[in-house]
Amino acid sequence: MYAVGRSSTKLHRTASNKLLWPVLEGLGYLGKDVRPLLEAAGLDEDRAFAPDARVDLEALYEIWRRAVEVTGEPALGVHLAAFLDPSANVSWPMPLSLLEHVGLVSATLQEAVGTQSRFLRLLSDGMRAGVEVEGERAIFRLEQSPEAPPPLTEHVFAMAVNLARRVLRRELPLIEVWFTHPAPPRVQAHAKLFKAPVRFSAPCNAVIARAEDFTARLPTANEMLRARIVRQAERLLDTLPSIVLFEDKVCAQIEAELPAGNTNASAVAEKLGVSSRTLHRRLQHEDASYQDLLDRVRLRLAVRHLAAGRPIAEVAMLVGFAQASTFHRAFKSWTGQTPADYQVRSRQQSVALSRQAWP
Repeated sequence: MYAVGRSSTKLHRTASNKLLWPVLEGLGYLGKDVRPLLEAAGLDEDRAFAPDARVDLEALYEIWRRAVEVTGEPALGVHLAAFLDPSANVSWPMPLSLLEHVGLVSATLQEAVGTQSRFLRLLSDGMRAGVEVEGERAIFRLEQSPEAPPPLTEHVFAMAVNLARRVLRRELPLIEVWFTHPAPPRVQAHAKLFKAPVRFSAPCNAVIARAEDFTARLPTANEMLRARIVRQAERLLDTLPSIVLFEDKVCAQIEAELPAGNTNASAVAEKLGVSSRTLHRRLQHEDASYQDLLDRVRLRLAVRHLAAGRPIAEVAMLVGFAQASTFHRAFKSWTGQTPADYQVRSRQQSVALSRQAWP
């Protein structure tokens, strides 16, 4: 699973208008007139609140940005998490209700996330999710465009955590929550919602939790019903315009080439059946660069291998560095910490986790 490219008018990405509803209803509750915000984004109230409408991704981002300006609250996305109350008896609106039902009938929460990721386009183009289990820890990543405003990113994470709580029908204990953006002036609301330490300016957007919460069998698992719901979700997905990102193919090929030490664009281009010039041109069309993708894949794999306890020299080789010293400098530039520091921190988290008595 890889981060997606930046928004581009050439790709014309859209999102469900349901991602507008919390912020618009929150502004209405505060007595704010939402019409100027909608007009600035090229929308009107009919489209914003239509049952099954989609809006341009840039319009969605613009409204969230302006809402923060209007309210003066950088943590707006977390404060609006009440819209996603996991204890509510009423069903959430589509497509959230569909994602919830996919989760309920899946064998495990890890399987649920894998299946839900296939259908996140129903919520927004350019959104990906995945879970990596590393010993006693599970790392849940939810990626969207780097241009997404931080309050929207935080709100989407709140939605994901509360969705998991609804699927589990109990609390989901978290070890740590990571956001790539800088910390807002106040983080009390974050601590209250996630009930875990929140790290900002982190290497990636992620939630770190117990592995067993993602791998234990769900009591509501039903393979026959799951297959039926997946078929329905696929039909809904087929109604959306097709968007195939070339950078996803490039990232997958980069990962395949790294163990052999092949990090240059020409080797990847050859395996993809295109010229090096074409590869760079197509990535530029998606507002991406080969070096950014290479670093992104290297970081994702390095974090996984380091957390698994592999020797640093071996990790350097696995992610395509000829020398451990070069890997050391690159990893520190990506994360602000050395590979050894990251490994120690991961080990300390695992030890602390094993000593905790969770409900």
